[in-house]
Amino acid sequence: MQTLPSTGKLTGDGLEQAANHLRRARALAAELATGPRPSAPSGDEAESDPGARLWRLCDTAPLGPLDRQHLLELDRLDERVSALTALAEDACSDLVALLSERRP
Repeated sequence: MQTLPSTGKLTGDGLEQAANHLRRARALAAELATGPRPSAPSGDEAESDPGARLWRLCDTAPLGPLDRQHLLELDRLDERVSALTALAEDACSDLVALLSERRP
């Protein structure tokens, strides 16, 4: 296996935004009983290497295999964090819709 370097610039703000959306998505998934328990490692702990933190966030995101593959295919860090944020926002919308169907 060969490790390929990522390119692009990664900002702390972008990572924080992605982490916030993922925290919400994980909480909603746990409420719906489709995701990991909130006590599971979330990947949003402080990390000295922003690239490693981004990969950890991608790994713990409540996403399907096709979305995960899409994240793996992105070479640029800024594109990956933007895609992760958008996917997390979409997951939140879907989970909110599912939860609203369950409530009387």
